[in-house]
Parts: sequence; C-alpha cells; structure tokens
Amino acid sequence: MNRPNQRPRGQSDDLLNPPGMNFFILALYLNGLFGFRGVLFHLGVSASLRAISQIYGVLIMGALIAGFILQVRGSRKPSDQRSVWFWRTTWWWLTICGLLGVWGILRQNGASLVAKEWMLLTSIGLMAYGFADRGMARVLIRHLTIIFYLTLPFVLFYYDIPGVIITAEGSYADMNLDVGYRFLDTVGYSMRFLLAPGILLGAVSVVAANQSKVWRIAQFASFLIYFLLEIAVFKFRGAVVGFGILLISLLLLRAVFQRGQIQAMGAKGYLLIFAVLVPLVWAYTQTTSWIELRDRFYGESQKGGVFESRIEEATALFSELRQNILIGRGLGGGFDITGIIDMPGAREWSTVHFGLLVFLLKGGVLFLVSFLFYIAPGVRRRSQVWYHEPLNIAAIMLLPYAVFTFSFNPFALSHDFIIVYASSAFMFGRFGCADSPQESMGMFRRQ
Repeated sequence: MNRPNQRPRGQSDDLLNPPGMNFFILALYLNGLFGFRGVLFHLGVSASLRAISQIYGVLIMGALIAGFILQVRGSRKPSDQRSVWFWRTTWWWLTICGLLGVWGILRQNGASLVAKEWMLLTSIGLMAYGFADRGMARVLIRHLTIIFYLTLPFVLFYYDIPGVIITAEGSYADMNLDVGYRFLDTVGYSMRFLLAPGILLGAVSVVAANQSKVWRIAQFASFLIYFLLEIAVFKFRGAVVGFGILLISLLLLRAVFQRGQIQAMGAKGYLLIFAVLVPLVWAYTQTTSWIELRDRFYGESQKGGVFESRIEEATALFSELRQNILIGRGLGGGFDITGIIDMPGAREWSTVHFGLLVFLLKGGVLFLVSFLFYIAPGVRRRSQVWYHEPLNIAAIMLLPYAVFTFSFNPFALSHDFIIVYASSAFMFGRFGCADSPQESMGMFRRQ
C-alpha cells in the first residue's frame, strides 16, 4: 500500500501533475462560465455582453498561453513523447495563425473579428499540445465530463426559453421571438456548445483508458445525451449522419485496434449498447420531433437537394478567391454571398458550410495544407507500441467523424467555442505522439 505522500508505483511526477495543467483546466472552466452569459439576463443581471466576451476571451487565451509555455519548459526532458513532426507542426501553426492575423488587420477586416478568429484557431494548437501529454489528457477529459454534467440541467431547463440580443449599448435585451420548432433562438441553444465534449467522452469511455466504471458510464451516457439533444430537440440533419458514423467507428475500430487487450469491451458491452439504443431509436420514431426532422430532409430535397445552397456558397467563394487562392483574405476576411441568401452580413460572409474551405478563405492553400499537417499522422499506419495507448485508440476512432464534420459542417470561428474543438485538439495531440521513444522529441533533444 502506498503511503499518503508516496506516488503510485509506475507513475512519474510528470504524469500525476503535468506542467501547466492547472492553466489548461482554468481555461476550460472559464469557457464554461462564458457559456452561461445568456442566463444572466434571465436572472435579472444587466451587463455588457461585448465587455463580457472581450474579458473572457483575454482570460481564456491568457490561461492557455501560460499553460502552453509551462508545458514547453517542463517537457524539455528525455521523457517527452511528442514527435518531432508534431513539435514543428505546432510552432508552424501558431506562427501562421499570427501572420494571418496581421494580414487580416492590414486588409482592414475588423480588429474584433480578427481577434476572435485568431483566438479560436490558436487555441486548437495550444490545446493539442497539452493533449499530447498523457497525464494532461486524462485530467482534462475528467474536467470536460464535469463541465458537461454541470451544463446539462441548464440546457434542458432553458431549451425553450427565448434567448437574448445585444442592444446598441451592448446590454442584454429579450428577443421576444417565437423560438420555433427547432429552438435555435433560445438560451439553452446558446449553451449547447458546452455539451460538444460528449463526442470525445464517448470515444474515451469505450477504450476504458484507466478509468473506473462510474466514469466510463457517465462519459458514454454524455455521448448519447449530446446526440439525443442535437437530433431530437435541435433537429440537426448532420447530427443523424454524424451519430451513425461515430457509433460505427466506436464499435468497429475499437474491436480492430484493441483486440485482445484486457481492458477491451466484451460481447456483453456490445449487447448492452444495442439494448439501450434500439428502444430509444424506436421510441423516437414515434414522436413529432421525428416527423419534423424527416420533413427537413424531404423538404430540402424537394427544393433542389440538401447540398445545393452549400455548393452555390462554395462556387461564390472560389469565384472571389481567384487572386487570393494562395494566401486567402486573412483572419476576419469574408466573401459576398448576397446572391444566395438575404441576411445581415451576407456581403462579408466569414465562414463556409464546407468546413475545410474556410481555411482557403482565411489563408489560402498554404493555410489549408498547414491544417492537414495535423491530420496526416492519423491516416498512416503506426507502430504497435503507439496502438498500446488507449487514448491513441480513442483518437483513431474520432477520425472518421472528424473528416465528416470538417468536410460538411462550418467552422465556428469565435473564441466562444474553444471547448467545442476540444475533441479535435485531443485527436491532433494524440496523433502527435511518437511511434516509439527513439522517434520522440525527448530522444531528439538528447541527441
């Protein structure tokens, strides 16, 4: 038995308390608190939404940068398992994000929009570097689980309560709108991004990464709850496809890569999952929500297809980027889609529904290739040693879903949604771990 002040056998101080870990945890909880800003109005608190956004943005990025600096300083040891490729990719990503921010300012894209997009894109690189540390990844996953379940009751309570708008003075005001059958203009919807880690938690729960049964059950339940809300309440068509892709990935890829390991889920686990899912799916098909979601698919198809407007959007992007295809229009840059939709901001539309194209818009081919550097290690065969880490298996299982979302869903380029991309950062970080100690940054520095 270990003494109270004695570390468990086989675990180093770096694994138990990685450098910079507390700052990464602080950043997650700050982003979580930021998601509750819409609740303030309904509690009678009148405050400037813009001021809150700016303050929280600075605090979140400050915490992530501080944690990253401590990670870099503390990982200058032979035990650092990050690959040389990942180390170089991280620094290149942070550099190009900064350069594109400067390019956006020079093009007068708007300082506020440039800052928001820089924070979001930079945070992906910072969090990926943290998730590459095994001890850091395990701790952050547990805190993401806590944030999920702290947020869930508020989303369920406020999902049908009208949201808020920003007055000219930057304060809250009630929308007083019909929330509609999808509840997109509600306080609960504005908080749903805090439930996005359910995607990551589902993958981790299946591989049983040195966790107790209680944590595993809670994390897999968060995966089901997240998609249940996305499909049944907010009626996102992409969530239906995404859920199917991710569920198949979790079950099949885990069976392939974790075959024969003691921690692997057995036949009873599969039967339990299907015993829960089949009645849920059948019950949902008997509801009005299912009819409304089905009508979204059929109604859109009768108007010309689900992808017609997205193809028109992409065509408009390429027609305007002919002269900037290599370097894009910088962070904060947009393009004109007034011929496609009639909405405020259509003349300077700042995102693309085909998600990967947003990198062409912001930084051209150079930025798109830089982003693919993060994915590249995940599509090649790794050594057997690399597959022995359960967290790496979880990253592999997330890849098919990530490819789908990167391809067909827009990127939310705002620091509000840093926690949304925790799953992507986790995946990039685990892909960045070396195949063997001989290929790691630790060995590279020693040599």
